[in-house]
Amino acid sequence: MRNIKVAFLSASLLLSSVTLSASSLPKDDYLDNATVTAAIKLKQVKDKLLSPTKVKVVTDNHRTQLIGSVESETQFKRLLKIAAETEGVEKIDISNLLVVKEVNPDIDKSIQSWARLRLDQYNNLNPKHNVGRKSLNLEVRNANIYVTGYVPSIQQKKDVFRILSSVPSANKIVSDISIQSL
Repeated sequence: MRNIKVAFLSASLLLSSVTLSASSLPKDDYLDNATVTAAIKLKQVKDKLLSPTKVKVVTDNHRTQLIGSVESETQFKRLLKIAAETEGVEKIDISNLLVVKEVNPDIDKSIQSWARLRLDQYNNLNPKHNVGRKSLNLEVRNANIYVTGYVPSIQQKKDVFRILSSVPSANKIVSDISIQSL
């Protein structure tokens, strides 16, 4: 019961601080900011090209921030155009808007095959320094290689990273490999 009271008190304080900050602005400015943000979000939702994007819109003092990511330059330009054409927007901040391109799933499969092949080749050429592919899990998403599992030594962990870094078309290697003696 005590936790519920604390949570309720915290929520009440948060709500009152939001209300206070909104009410401390001149009423017209607050309504203008909210109206501008709502207009941009509505246009974004109605636009078939933009509806799946994950972009937050924040407007303050006629300055609109677009925060999040889109999947293409086309979406980026469309969102920027919508914001620019919205009444009440005087300045647009896109410093936190990224274009994150989805990679073809076939490319991910190809990268995964290459990664496994490279690890197998290394193990065949270096049987005494086997990196233990059976103890490693590889997953490829958007051309990034995610590797988890364990190897017996720090040197083998470095070898795995070096081997995977040589895989064609891989963007980056995200490693969560632990050292575990066999």
